[in-house]
Amino acid sequence: MTQRETINAIKALGLIVSYSSEYGEWRVAFPMPPHAWEDHEYELVKQEEGAYYTDDAEDALHTAQCLAKG
Repeated sequence: MTQRETINAIKALGLIVSYSSEYGEWRVAFPMPPHAWEDHEYELVKQEEGAYYTDDAEDALHTAQCLAKG
C-alpha cells in the first residue's frame, strides 16, 4: 500500500493521520470535536495524549482500524 493509500484509508475511518518524512513517523489521532474550540489549548493537549506514533505504515493502519471500532 502506498503512503497516499494509507493516508486515505485512515482518513476514511474518520481519524486524523499525518506522516513525517523527516522522522519516518506516522501519527494517528481522533479529530477534535466541534466544541473543542471553547478550550482549544486543553483539547490540543487531550488530543495529543491520545495520539499514536509509529514508524510502520501497516501498524498505523491497523491501529486506526482498532481505534475506529472503539
